[in-house]
Amino acid sequence: MSLVSFRNWLTQYYPPNPSFTEEHVGPQNGRVFMVTGGNTGVGFELVKLLYATGATIYMASRSKVSDHTTNPNAAEAWRCRDILHFCPKLAVVVPSTRPHFPVRERRLTIRTPHCQERAEKAIETVTNTASTLKNPGVVKFLHLDLNNLDVVKSAAASFAQQESKLDVLWNNAALAMPILNFLFLHETKYGGYTELYAGLSPEISLENNGAYVIPWGRIRHDKDCPRKDLLDSMKPKAEGGTGHAAGFWDWCEEQWKPFL
Repeated sequence: MSLVSFRNWLTQYYPPNPSFTEEHVGPQNGRVFMVTGGNTGVGFELVKLLYATGATIYMASRSKVSDHTTNPNAAEAWRCRDILHFCPKLAVVVPSTRPHFPVRERRLTIRTPHCQERAEKAIETVTNTASTLKNPGVVKFLHLDLNNLDVVKSAAASFAQQESKLDVLWNNAALAMPILNFLFLHETKYGGYTELYAGLSPEISLENNGAYVIPWGRIRHDKDCPRKDLLDSMKPKAEGGTGHAAGFWDWCEEQWKPFL
């Protein structure tokens, strides 16, 4: 492990206290938030932090079984505007509840996703891939994992060049797991602080679209990235990069054409 990699691990597993909390968030009246997976875990903690701001909050959960009618954790969040039943396989709100949101709201200010599910027929193991040492800027993979930070960040960078929407990626890995809590994990609420920072901090702007937010609300700067070749891959060839991110974007476009 290089010194840069070790420093990255250390600062993300033993982060300083959060510098951006609910005390730093001004009134959010008139703004609309959707938190998928907001009925439990980090999503639920974020919902509780947002409620005090006066924001309109939609909690999207996987099914009626996990919403406020049966889940005691979500009972405190009954004050949300609505509970949307979310189908993770289709990545859409279930049709019976889908009309509620567009009818009531004209725009969505911030969406914070949590729930996900791997497709039943995902890409299987890929062998004979070239070594990353021989091909700088390339991520060697065994399956296409949308949790891969480098792939997602590359896609966000390409998307940012085409749209005015702001997207960032955050790390909530070092949160509560009972068997490891004693060593280095933290209360779930701290994950809410990371997401609060990612969505509402004045430090987040279009200038750092696609940024990687580390616990408990800090932007990891490019100089601290252990894979400098991946930074080059996010730049187009016209700017001195390799253009790999643009290639990944074009590949995605081809994959979803049959479904449009």
